[in-house]
Amino acid sequence: MSTPEEFISDYEDKIINGLELIESLCRYDSWLVEIEKLETGGFVPRIFEDEEKKIFLNLFSKLEYMELYHNLFNEKIETLNYIQVKGNWIFQNLPSEVEYLNIDPEAEHGIVYKKEQFTLLEEMGKLVEFDIPLQKWIYKSSHSKEQDVKEILLARDYFLVQSKSEIPLAPDSQARKLFPIFITYYAAERFVIFLKNQNKGEYVIKKIPARELFPSLKNMNLEGIVFNCLGPVTPRAFQIQILDLILENV
Repeated sequence: MSTPEEFISDYEDKIINGLELIESLCRYDSWLVEIEKLETGGFVPRIFEDEEKKIFLNLFSKLEYMELYHNLFNEKIETLNYIQVKGNWIFQNLPSEVEYLNIDPEAEHGIVYKKEQFTLLEEMGKLVEFDIPLQKWIYKSSHSKEQDVKEILLARDYFLVQSKSEIPLAPDSQARKLFPIFITYYAAERFVIFLKNQNKGEYVIKKIPARELFPSLKNMNLEGIVFNCLGPVTPRAFQIQILDLILENV
């Protein structure tokens, strides 16, 4: 598995863009977060305050970077409590009081995300969380079964882009009739902007439950469906036969 250090290096070398960097950090599943244990038996993330009284959270990709940071304060790594978390989870659960996120502070590749970027981090976290089991299923990973994917697809609401008269098809290099489905409002908004730039008219975003959406697609002349056709995560396209799997015994 590639590391956040490599992702950030690729970003600095302009091999990937800012959104691709965030997606890569979201997909990393071995982040270390310091915690403070509560008397009740639970725990909370350990947050810090800088010289300007701003609250921040540290996120470490390796234990050695956590040790590097705490050496500055003469703290021994053995005295710290920490947990390992997935990137898509922590990006969706940043404490509300945190004003910036410090990734591998004091390391040469360290990077900071500010409060105004947290909405994007959260959106990417949602998109990646949805995409991971799909990706495993597409590549036939033993960790993702058809039934698991079916339950994931049916257990949520989706976003559609439509005008008064039509629902536009997704752009496709093979000119297939792909119906675009979006996991978050942000992903749908990217498609609206694309259509606006193509002078396609006015479109709105509609939220729809899975159990209403998928049956309605059976009656349309389609070749497939595609999730998040314009990103910001990798689009996932399926042949129309996937509807048979999704709707089996529903």
